[in-house]
Amino acid sequence: MFLDLGAAVGGRVDLSGGADAAYRLVTELEKGVVSIGGREYRFPLGSPTLANFEPFHPFGFSDGRRLTSVRVTGGSRGMFFDRQRLDWQLKAATTPMDGLIDMVGEIGIAVPDGELCQFELVALNVVQFDPASRLENGKARIFLRASPALDRSKIRLGYKSSLGARVVRKSHGGDELEWREESGIAHALHEVDLDAGSLIHAFVSYVNEAQQQFWIIDPTALPNPRRAAYEAFDPGLAILRDCLLVDSMQRNKPASRDFESSISLLASILGFNCIYFGNVPKLQDGPDMILVSPRGDYVILECTILQIDEKLTKLFTRVQMLRARLDRAGLQSRRLLPVVATAMKRANIPSADLNRAAQIGISVVTHEDLEDALNRAAFSEAASNLFEEGIANISGGGQLSLPAT
Repeated sequence: MFLDLGAAVGGRVDLSGGADAAYRLVTELEKGVVSIGGREYRFPLGSPTLANFEPFHPFGFSDGRRLTSVRVTGGSRGMFFDRQRLDWQLKAATTPMDGLIDMVGEIGIAVPDGELCQFELVALNVVQFDPASRLENGKARIFLRASPALDRSKIRLGYKSSLGARVVRKSHGGDELEWREESGIAHALHEVDLDAGSLIHAFVSYVNEAQQQFWIIDPTALPNPRRAAYEAFDPGLAILRDCLLVDSMQRNKPASRDFESSISLLASILGFNCIYFGNVPKLQDGPDMILVSPRGDYVILECTILQIDEKLTKLFTRVQMLRARLDRAGLQSRRLLPVVATAMKRANIPSADLNRAAQIGISVVTHEDLEDALNRAAFSEAASNLFEEGIANISGGGQLSLPAT
């Protein structure tokens, strides 16, 4: 996809040529010019130009991939354009955009952060799991996809299957699997016989470097003990689903309190520890709740059944207060993830509000995200994964489920 709106140009281009082409791009940066898709782009050099290698790029956390990247930081963007003026120019484009954030969201790339020009080269996996992998009728069907150029004897599929306290660990070399090639991709299938209710946590590696981890569950099983306990009183999460997903206009009073309480229940089922302020009138100046992730990071959460606009400024201020308090307590390493959760669907939220949330670093959780979180409550690891996804995507549009939009 490529957009030329006059005031700004952006797009995604498939780069052919493999590692050699990537190397050429990086070396071009030394001249302050990058050639992509038949166009040349200026990359002003900083003084000095900084380069960082990231062995674990956050964009891979959402689906368990280990992505590596090189990020090169150049000169200041402010020397070349006025961001506010550019936003207004884009509103007048033939294909109108509500500013730069709207444009990059349309293209499907991350929102540029900071004031410096950045070049980021992300290396994708050479082997990974196919999302079609599934567990049903006592059998796990694990599908792999790989580059056909790989030495398959150096691929390794490992997994642990668990049922209650019983855990079985196995691995298989790539030359033990049956492969076929289709449309330039190598495909393999490995099947495992399992007891009903088992959970598979699978890993795939190449030359002893893990490429991806993947969870496969039996949809009829309950490997999450918190959900298993909760469902003793709400089978199938039926009441919780109704409280979270019912249309805002159909809610009975006090609708907002029901929604807040339901969010806190879902967060607990997902594995967060929840500090809920909503039921204590004297604590109304605080956020609706604070969630603590398994590794000790914090989600500061505000809830609403309607639009998010009035919540954004309050939440931003409360996050600054909490950050200062944690820093004074020597907890500078604890990360904060501000989130506004709304019962509304994403399409019904003004793009201006979503853009503003992205600009001030707030994730927006909508009806669709809540529905996804309910489905993911089967995983005991859901809290850790959701937090990392939020951190990774908060600069990419302020929406927790950005990669899927």
